[in-house]
Amino acid sequence: MKSRRLFYTSRIAEVFLEQQTSKMKVEDLALSLGVTKKTLYNYFDSKKEMVESVVDYISKRKLNEIRQGLTEINNPINALVYVGKSIFSISQTYNAIVELPMDYLSSPIVQSIFKERREEILEIVTFHFCKGVHLGLFDSDIDIELTSNFYIFQLENLFIRKNSLSNHQQLVQLLYYYLKGNCTSKGLEVLRESFDLRVTAC
Repeated sequence: MKSRRLFYTSRIAEVFLEQQTSKMKVEDLALSLGVTKKTLYNYFDSKKEMVESVVDYISKRKLNEIRQGLTEINNPINALVYVGKSIFSISQTYNAIVELPMDYLSSPIVQSIFKERREEILEIVTFHFCKGVHLGLFDSDIDIELTSNFYIFQLENLFIRKNSLSNHQQLVQLLYYYLKGNCTSKGLEVLRESFDLRVTAC
């Protein structure tokens, strides 16, 4: 039962991604999947539950992609830049398919999903700030917990302000300045090398 529910969750996610919306009637969704509405209701109690399941599925998949990408990055500054770019990319995926009504967004399940993913991302970010301090890339006297939470807060703002960046260079500049203030001179050298676009410092 659980594996079949996961199977349909992944297929529903594919439809939402393809259509770039989750605002579909269940009968239209079932038609897209080549099944009956009754089949879907065998695994989900409501459309709301389908969307919640998709939010959980996509967020877990994206987090796993971030973890996998980080295995190929040894430098903590590069890792934090990668996380920042990934979060922005995830925001574009979410906002393309899941324009949730307020009752969906405020549901305990969706709130729990977002909280869990945030804590997992925070753990990743905290690890890399700690590693950066150890390697002399970040100032040794920074408050790692506060710095990590602030970085996540800035990334959440990017998530919310999905249409506020007009191009990739603006994203690069923001990530640069989010990290710059915590860097040692050694860290600044590494930070500048982390970007393929030239960032003009003030």
